Amino acid sequence: MAPDDEDLLKFVLDEIPLPEAAKEHLAQCPDCQQRLADYKGMNNFLISRLYRSQCPDSMQLSLYCANELPETTRIQISTHLRSCPLCTTEVADTRRFLAEPLPEPPIARYESGRRFVATLITPQRQLVLRGMEKVWPRQYQASTADLLLDLLYEDNKEYRLLGAVTPTDISNLEALEDARAELHPIASDAHNGHNAYNNHYNDATSIISTRLDDLGSFMFDSVPVGDYTLHVRLPDDCELVVEKLHIAPEDAG
Repeated sequence: MAPDDEDLLKFVLDEIPLPEAAKEHLAQCPDCQQRLADYKGMNNFLISRLYRSQCPDSMQLSLYCANELPETTRIQISTHLRSCPLCTTEVADTRRFLAEPLPEPPIARYESGRRFVATLITPQRQLVLRGMEKVWPRQYQASTADLLLDLLYEDNKEYRLLGAVTPTDISNLEALEDARAELHPIASDAHNGHNAYNNHYNDATSIISTRLDDLGSFMFDSVPVGDYTLHVRLPDDCELVVEKLHIAPEDAG
């Protein structure tokens, strides 16, 4: 039930929904996910380099929205916007983005015992750059430590997850050499209303584990596409938890 090239192109170019059977297949097939990511990348490239070859670049449009351009350039872009629906849409999206209120600072969550749930820190507001939105790297924060994660694509269609832990108390840095990190796959039935944190511990053989070095860095090689919970087991029986990590082809750098 894999979607054919025509279905994927209609989805990318015209936003025509995929058939239900194709969507179900896509959710479980890394090869088709990579095909979709390739089409999206190709489409973004063609739009920015060919179809929009006469358009101002994304930085100019962002500066236009921020009123940071010389008067002559601003008038030129205003004239261009009258005849270009794509740039008009991009300017509207950028202005809407700039008008959104800044998010509240993250609040570190604490659970029973010595288990700390890390909170994803929202990146600082930036000007919108066409086709350059990035999901990774990600920064997390908890009361006991900070965590930086990055995802890299490997040639064998699997992924490498890199991490670095920095304790809030820097004097505990050397003790991190005895710490370990674990990736626990989230069971598929966790998406159907069950408790994910009770369902995905059953198969210990599927857990991926690695040690931290003396600087708090760690790496998971050959991570399959899917959803995971990350556990970083720190000294003094502390546990740093990222509740859900989604590993997907379109996210990796």
